[in-house]
Amino acid sequence: MHHKVAELPTHCSNCYTPLAGKHCHECGQKAGVHRLTLHDLFHEVWHTLTHTDKGILKLIKDFFTNPVSVYEGYFAGQRKKYFSPILFFLVTAGLLVFLYPYVFDYEDKVTHMNNEYGREMHHLVKYRALILLPVEALLLWLVFHKRFNLAELTVFMLFCLGFTYTVRIAAMPVYFLMIRQKSAIDNSLVIISYLILFFHGSLVLARKQPGYILAILVLVNVFYLMDGFLELYLIFDEKMLDNQNVHGFFNAIKLMYTFY
Repeated sequence: MHHKVAELPTHCSNCYTPLAGKHCHECGQKAGVHRLTLHDLFHEVWHTLTHTDKGILKLIKDFFTNPVSVYEGYFAGQRKKYFSPILFFLVTAGLLVFLYPYVFDYEDKVTHMNNEYGREMHHLVKYRALILLPVEALLLWLVFHKRFNLAELTVFMLFCLGFTYTVRIAAMPVYFLMIRQKSAIDNSLVIISYLILFFHGSLVLARKQPGYILAILVLVNVFYLMDGFLELYLIFDEKMLDNQNVHGFFNAIKLMYTFY
């Protein structure tokens, strides 16, 4: 009884280049690609998350241990070494949007607050991030255009925001342990997020130069106020500065810097 031996492909299934080894020398795809299976999908997800060279977990570890190397390496052309900044931003933002409603559900169960205002603000997070990101990158470019181009500063914001979302996701269990202090946890994470932006900006963009560090501090506060006013606009429309919670422009700024 003879077993039929599977024929090896002669051309790459992706770009149709003649094969001369286990991988295509043009696009890098594996030569022996078979019909797609569920195992392949799960393997691809696991490989994306844990790949030694460019997995998302490796990226997060590097952000915690040596964030400067991530930015400078990516800017210098090490694109294959690191997880995509766009995917990093989308994955972390998506996870945060998906997971945080469970915090509201648990808060309702324990305190019976029925915090619909908080739910609405969280729902608007994804819109605020997408609207503000290009504006923030442009403001950074106006200050640092002699050192970085607009694309590099956009990557900086994508990486930095993705990392702040990662920190918020990692802190999620704290809510369930201290749900009655949810407001304090929220405020603490907001402060931590902007401190991360200031810290990364000072190291990577300002390169520890006092004048540029001061510019980063001003920009971080501008970003914070932009986010706050956009939140008000998305909730209250044209009455953003004239409602039961906010009375005028300067009172709105005062409220944004009031943490409790």
